[in-house]
Amino acid sequence: MPRLSAFVVVLVCLLAGCGKKMQTEESVRAGIMAHLSKNTGLDLKSLDIDVTNVKFDDGKATATVSFRPKGVSSVHDGMMMLYSLALQNGQWVVVGRA
Repeated sequence: MPRLSAFVVVLVCLLAGCGKKMQTEESVRAGIMAHLSKNTGLDLKSLDIDVTNVKFDDGKATATVSFRPKGVSSVHDGMMMLYSLALQNGQWVVVGRA
């Protein structure tokens, strides 16, 4: 019985660590870029797209995304959008705009 308890503790620790790996700005950015590449008419090659803020909450995330024409550094020459994402099958998926 002690071996089973030790196994359960190790398994829970491993699973908790895997969830934390997905709570990164890079993983959220990948989900947003996947969404934008197939669901919009935007010319992504002509834009600088930055994730400026992410808030995580139990398998959900809200991301602030900045869009600017390439080479333009002022945020006033672009726009900001808020996206809602959900963790599905180990990847962040855009489920709407916040």
